[in-house]
Amino acid sequence: MRTHSIACCLIALVVVLSVTAPALAQGKPKADIAGSYSALYDNELGNEGYGAWMPWGWAVAVAGYLTPSVALVGEFGGNYKTVTEEGMDINLSIYTYQGGIRFCGRGNPKVVPFGQVLLGGGHASAGATGVSVSTNGFVVQPGAGVDIFITPNVGIRLQGDYRLFRAEGTNNNEGRFAVGIVYAFGSR
Repeated sequence: MRTHSIACCLIALVVVLSVTAPALAQGKPKADIAGSYSALYDNELGNEGYGAWMPWGWAVAVAGYLTPSVALVGEFGGNYKTVTEEGMDINLSIYTYQGGIRFCGRGNPKVVPFGQVLLGGGHASAGATGVSVSTNGFVVQPGAGVDIFITPNVGIRLQGDYRLFRAEGTNNNEGRFAVGIVYAFGSR
C-alpha cells in the first residue's frame, strides 16, 4: 500500500510539472526535484541474523544549482522491513534527513552523471506489539548516479550510495540503491 501511494504521488507530480515545463525551460539549470524507490543494505542487520536487505524505501531530493555543474542538495528518505522472531513481527525503520553538495557532468544534456556528498541525521527504530526502541545518529552519505532525460525536463534517476550511520558510539555501514523520476527546472 505504501509503495502504491508513493508511485501515485510521483506520477501526479510529473504530470503537473510537465504542464509547466515550457515556461521553465529557459536558461541554465536552476533546480531539480526527484522522487525515488530505494532499497537499503544494512550490514548490522545481516550480522544480527535478520537479513541485511531493507527492500522497501523512498527518497525525495531537491537540488538548487549554484553553477551549471554544482548544486546544493537536500534529501529525506526512509527504509522499512518487518522481521519475525519467536513468532512476533518486529517492524524496523530508518529515516534520514541530509544536505550537501552535488557535482554534475554536463557533456550530454540527455545523460547527466553526478557525484554528491550529504551529511545530516538519521533515526532508526524497531517496534513490536506497542513496544519500541529507537536511536538518533549522524549520517555521512557519499554517492553517485545518473539522470537519463526522456524529455527536456523529465528523466529517470539511477543512484547508488554508501552510508555511514553513527549512533551511540557505533558505526553502521549501509549501501543504498535508488531508482526514480527527476524533474529539472530550466535547461540542462
